[in-house]
Amino acid sequence: PDRLHLCLAAGAPFGGPVATVRNEHVFQPVKGSLQTHLQTWTAAGRLIQSAPWVHTGLVTMGWSAQETLVCVFESGLIRTYSVMCEPL
Repeated sequence: PDRLHLCLAAGAPFGGPVATVRNEHVFQPVKGSLQTHLQTWTAAGRLIQSAPWVHTGLVTMGWSAQETLVCVFESGLIRTYSVMCEPL
């Protein structure tokens, strides 16, 4: 995406998918909807999937060896998602 510097991003190893979500700690001008989305992209920059993101307090995210997106929150909660942005 063209606003990658405004997002938290995690890239899977070996040219796997890249996940992005809006960084809630960075001021961003509003263009269109206020709805935040979790998005997954190919390594070439093509959108794979997008899903509404309703969580707050994301600290970091990364990919497991099985290509599961692991998201860690300030509260200590861990959520996992598939490449298609589906909660696991």
